[in-house]
Amino acid sequence: MPETFAGLAKTSSKSEKTNALGMAVSTAEASYGDGSGKSINLEISDTGSAAGFLAIAGMVKVEGEKEDANGSEKNYKSNGRMIHERSSKTGGSNEFSIVLGERFTVKATGRGITLGDVKSAVNSLDLGKLEGLKSAGVTAAK
Repeated sequence: MPETFAGLAKTSSKSEKTNALGMAVSTAEASYGDGSGKSINLEISDTGSAAGFLAIAGMVKVEGEKEDANGSEKNYKSNGRMIHERSSKTGGSNEFSIVLGERFTVKATGRGITLGDVKSAVNSLDLGKLEGLKSAGVTAAK
């Protein structure tokens, strides 16, 4: 995980690997903040041997939009990647997530940070490099 993200310093991080029903999932998370109200959490998950489930979900093409007085949500596909955006109109959190190579998910949730800045922060990561690893090290969980 990067030491800075969205221009904010890392305040904590953790990682974990779980195996259930023959599927392995690894997750790395980090929190970033400035101590004065701006914060963002970054989570990168590798579904590894469960990648087929993300492929099936991608085929379903769950796309759509909704909006109300509190905010909006949007699911869509762009350049073969499934994307989810959620923005708050009431000062809550803004979220952007993307599925890469039908295996990896990258999700960022920011407070005090616009949705545009959250998206820019995620896009500043080397997503192509991560997506290029989609076939690396995939084995069935034991």
